[in-house]
Amino acid sequence: MSLYIKSNTPPTNASAQANEQGLLITLSNGINIQWDKSKIHKSIIYNNGNYGVQYGDEPIEKFETEDKSVIINLQKTHPNYGFQIPKKASLFKSATGFVLIILFIMLFLVGFYTIGLDWIAKGVASAMPVSTEESIGQSLFESTVAQNKINLGKSKLLNAFFKQLNYPSDYHIQLTYIDSNLVNAFALPGGHMVLMSGIIKQMKSYEELAALIGHELTHINGKHVTRSLVRTASAYILISTVIGDATGVAAALAENADALRSLQFSRDLETEADEKGLELMLQNHINICGMVKLFELLQKAEQQSPSDFLSTHPETQKRIDHLKEISSHSPQNKGNKPNSDPNLQKLFEQIKSSQ
Repeated sequence: MSLYIKSNTPPTNASAQANEQGLLITLSNGINIQWDKSKIHKSIIYNNGNYGVQYGDEPIEKFETEDKSVIINLQKTHPNYGFQIPKKASLFKSATGFVLIILFIMLFLVGFYTIGLDWIAKGVASAMPVSTEESIGQSLFESTVAQNKINLGKSKLLNAFFKQLNYPSDYHIQLTYIDSNLVNAFALPGGHMVLMSGIIKQMKSYEELAALIGHELTHINGKHVTRSLVRTASAYILISTVIGDATGVAAALAENADALRSLQFSRDLETEADEKGLELMLQNHINICGMVKLFELLQKAEQQSPSDFLSTHPETQKRIDHLKEISSHSPQNKGNKPNSDPNLQKLFEQIKSSQ
């Protein structure tokens, strides 16, 4: 099908033939229209299977046809005029190229989300001063933790217990005891550590409490908490920016504050917290079996009722096996027996009491 199109008039069925003058168009009513070759536009249009030839200045006349031979004959008849015939293949390549670009962008965003954000978060956390982390941690504590039922008496005992442990830190560590049935504990940037009564009630020895504190302290000392918060906030900001949701960008940090209790760390960071927690116990002559017993106890509790702590600390059995393997090669199994600390035992009993 071929059409002759002129502005302000309906399209008319037509045919066309290249000649010495240019292009002769014959309308369905028999009228001939001669186009001069010098006024025929050199760029031929291709769209949805139709070739289009344009003629003159405004108002431009057009001839559209499915018959490519008309265009080829025009080019052959006037080779010196440089009529450019688009190829279907070139359009396909263009469309394919566009799709590939979109796929590349998507893969880049996925890669950036999974790898780039980790790299950025680690860099930001490493460069962040302790004072800044403490300020962030305090703000988060006041906006989230302070709203819970804090047991001031047992918080005081927890801090005394921590002081007796003699675990080193560049941060001013503050432990808070919350009366809650949740089996959970978590740390905030800059030194705040929150332990819930639900997890402490499951413990049978002070070594287990020392293990839990050592684990969470490693998250603080290693800036794991800050790093994870930055990563999660960056993910919210990236996604919100891509979809154009300015509200999501503004709310990113607020949403992360509410997610503190279920903050998840990578497998590597959890392994580091386990291993360095054991090192802290060894350095202070505390029985490292407490770390294994802690996770065994929590795993058992998880079977009875869901545990927020274990839900954010995956692959518990593998971690227990790994801790047992490390413990089997520790100095404590080679004659260097751990000490029994009566002060820690007394404080633990007071924390565990119903008072």
